[in-house]
Amino acid sequence: MRCNKVANILLATLKKCLLYSVSIVLCCYLFVEIGSELITQYTLYTNEFSQDEKHLLADDLGFGILLFMGLVPELVFGGFVGVILANKISSKLSARHQ
Repeated sequence: MRCNKVANILLATLKKCLLYSVSIVLCCYLFVEIGSELITQYTLYTNEFSQDEKHLLADDLGFGILLFMGLVPELVFGGFVGVILANKISSKLSARHQ
């Protein structure tokens, strides 16, 4: 009987950890993709490149630094939104099971 309780607690904790992990990873990926595309389009616009000249950005050190520094807030924001999303999903799932 006691072993069954421990197993249920471990299973619930594992589900919650998996929910938070998947949510955070997906949100971070989504925000980084959007942020990198926005930074790329901004750099193309300010350097007056066309879409066909996108490959020229690979030689631009400033673009690499801009991507490196510009994507840190996207990671933080993606993690924050991922935690909020996981909290909402977790509360809805726990409300449904009660």
